[in-house]
Amino acid sequence: MRVVGDGSKVIVVGKNIPAVLFVDLNQQTTTPIGLANSGLPLAASASTDGSQVFVAACDAYDTSTPPQCTSGTVHIVNTLSGGDIQQVPYVNLNTNNSMCNEPSGPPCFPNLIAIRPQ
Repeated sequence: MRVVGDGSKVIVVGKNIPAVLFVDLNQQTTTPIGLANSGLPLAASASTDGSQVFVAACDAYDTSTPPQCTSGTVHIVNTLSGGDIQQVPYVNLNTNNSMCNEPSGPPCFPNLIAIRPQ
């Protein structure tokens, strides 16, 4: 959860909920913005004004027990237009493996995401 803007809006991202919840405290409304590919959040961060939310998410699971994430992306959600506008895959260009340094290892996915204002 993150309070954004002038303190009248809240961004909520919950584990295993494939959406970003945008709460406007002044209007007393909650708007869900679904993640593309039914992505399940692993971590999230929002811009200070709340216009963009960056969600590290798992987009695909295998059928093992317990299920393991096999593919993930960072979803860029625009709360003004109300959509998941872009999905950026996690790929280590040196190994072509999701953020890992070991080409033969299992995929790695983030459990923390941070953004820096420009």
